[in-house]
Amino acid sequence: MLMEPLYNPIVKRIFTEEESKEIFEFLKEKAYVYHTPYKRYNKMVKVPRGQASFTLNENIHYNYGRIAGGSPPNEVMCDRLKEITQRVNMVMGRNYNTILMNVYKNNKDCFAAHQDNENGWVKGTGFS
Repeated sequence: MLMEPLYNPIVKRIFTEEESKEIFEFLKEKAYVYHTPYKRYNKMVKVPRGQASFTLNENIHYNYGRIAGGSPPNEVMCDRLKEITQRVNMVMGRNYNTILMNVYKNNKDCFAAHQDNENGWVKGTGFS
């Protein structure tokens, strides 16, 4: 029996392959913090990846708190990141205001399956 490929109606093409490659190269040059140490179950561990956070303005901030090692420093988006965010918002019909960039350098950088608890937004800046 032949099966039709699954189609996900949520998937939308926002950027061409060429644009996506350019964005990826641009993001590779952005600064990020890597393997931030934090205490988990009374044991010191490191965040298993690099992270950076970019927001539309300095008043927007998500705080992971102590559970995931704290939040990376927030940086206000440069014009290029604002353009990317605006285009995503236009196509998706959303109003995103933050980019959280996770950087995985090798196969040792990983994160187990999990569900984020989105309750750390500063009031009025995220999903609060």
